[in-house]
Amino acid sequence: MRQVSARLRWVSPREEPDYYEESRDLSFGLLAVIPLLVMYEFGLIFYGTGSETNLVGDILKAPLQKVVGVSNAVWVLNGILLVTFSLLARKMIDTGRMRITLFLGVWVEGVLYAMVLGQLSVFLVQWVALSTTPGFLQHPIARGLFLSIGAGVYEELVFRLALLGAFAYLFEEWYEFETAHSATLSIVLASALFSLIHVVGEPFERDVFFFRMAAGILLSVLYLLRGFAVAVYTHVCYDVLVFLQKP
Repeated sequence: MRQVSARLRWVSPREEPDYYEESRDLSFGLLAVIPLLVMYEFGLIFYGTGSETNLVGDILKAPLQKVVGVSNAVWVLNGILLVTFSLLARKMIDTGRMRITLFLGVWVEGVLYAMVLGQLSVFLVQWVALSTTPGFLQHPIARGLFLSIGAGVYEELVFRLALLGAFAYLFEEWYEFETAHSATLSIVLASALFSLIHVVGEPFERDVFFFRMAAGILLSVLYLLRGFAVAVYTHVCYDVLVFLQKP
């Protein structure tokens, strides 16, 4: 799946703006999600949690926390994120690709896809006769809006950007699978791990597990078709919508 690994490289400037292609570019994707991540990290400071409340984020930040401490890690990480944002923004300005329409377009796509993500996931699970009902969708999956943002960003970083690409490279380059077989197996494995991580700390429920796996499959397909930024914003918008629906 060379098109997946190719997305991990910078793309050259385009002479004619193309929203579809430029919104899939990883440099834009990282730039677009950094404000969400900064918002989440400062949310941790504002709410005074004192530690990470997202398991995936906790795992990713553990090495930094061991070096500088839990409280200092938030400030160090945000400093790194802001510097990275500045460098990426400068790169896009220099190549003439810093346009508000890109950011607005990704927001609109994220909201639209988020509105159908849950129902499509339920449909996929019902399609394989697991009798899932959407009732549990009304339960909060985060402790607040900023936690929803953190879950969306960190989980897409790990399960789509990192794991999906790593699996695709492994199966196609090492085991020489056909592209279609490599893509399918990579999506299934990354989505299964995506669902499994949510089981940590809560009772295992078969229907919920397969719903989350179906959602992971849909997000993986969306990532391959529309890029990292759209996948993150869809995930974040969906988590926010579910949080707002809680009783």
